[in-house]
Amino acid sequence: MAEVACQVVRWVADEPQPGLVEAQLIDSDGRLWSFIDKEPVFCVEGDWPRQFPVAAAIRCQIIGREIIADGQEVITIDTGSPDGVDSRGVTVFRVPASAVTDR
Repeated sequence: MAEVACQVVRWVADEPQPGLVEAQLIDSDGRLWSFIDKEPVFCVEGDWPRQFPVAAAIRCQIIGREIIADGQEVITIDTGSPDGVDSRGVTVFRVPASAVTDR
């Protein structure tokens, strides 16, 4: 399973437990995507800090790789697998290879 780097930027709500947070990632085209889900989905290590932003990650599946015109590698990921994380219904994103860790 792979992970894509993101940042948790704010606490959204205490309910449903264990609470909802907003995470953001920037795709390879520079677009900002926001995700709102339960805090454990975003793979924040250690005790939960209440000061934002916090480095985090979203588990994802790698579905493609390509080298773009400037020689940079871009990875296409699906955040819908395994945890069903989406940004307004979108789950497939092209992100810089540097943002993805393949575990």
